Amino acid sequence: MDLGEGRFARASVELKVLPDTHRIRAYLRWSDGGKSLARYLGQVDHGTRAANLAEGWKMASEKGVLTEEPPAEDSWASSPSVRAVMRANRSKDTRPELRLRSLLRKQGLRYRVAARPLPDLRRTADLVFPKP
Repeated sequence: MDLGEGRFARASVELKVLPDTHRIRAYLRWSDGGKSLARYLGQVDHGTRAANLAEGWKMASEKGVLTEEPPAEDSWASSPSVRAVMRANRSKDTRPELRLRSLLRKQGLRYRVAARPLPDLRRTADLVFPKP
């Protein structure tokens, strides 16, 4: 969602059931400067929550309130979704890596994490054993 002045926010669809009539209303919610804001999208009336959420997203798209954040100027990702996936992939301290490091430590082996195996090499290894 475009907040203006080059700022963007991730939004979500919220469903509220009115207590008296049991009608379901869809709202688009986002955060801006620590404040949680909402915009009414419309009434939904499907049999499942998933269908109501899908209808809420459809209404938000039809009203033109959803925008895609442009890629950062220094990013070489082909699309915002590719950039999001790349940013979500952790480079170190993943669960399997922590488990392996724990086992190595218990065996008395010492290592360096995310270090260059050779000083001139422009790559880092997950684990480097500095001594033979």
